[in-house]
Amino acid sequence: WCGLAVRSFDLDEITFRQIREFAVAELEKTFDPSHDSHHLDRVVATCRWLAPADCNLRVLMAAALLHDIVNIPKNHPERAEASRMAAQRAG
Repeated sequence: WCGLAVRSFDLDEITFRQIREFAVAELEKTFDPSHDSHHLDRVVATCRWLAPADCNLRVLMAAALLHDIVNIPKNHPERAEASRMAAQRAG
């Protein structure tokens, strides 16, 4: 995953893989080529790189993987609610 060891994410490898597989499956339902597994890997790597030393990496990595599991087109009237909907779906 973008050259970073899974253990550096502070999620055990199995949990990380399970969350990632779930997120990829959800993204595949949207048929949006800009939101794919490569997008998730880039977001995870960027979050890890930007994370402050005192950051809860378990929460950050889960959030990075799940942030787009509800993907609403940019011109859709409910677009502003996509983050809340993704958080509910992640739960």
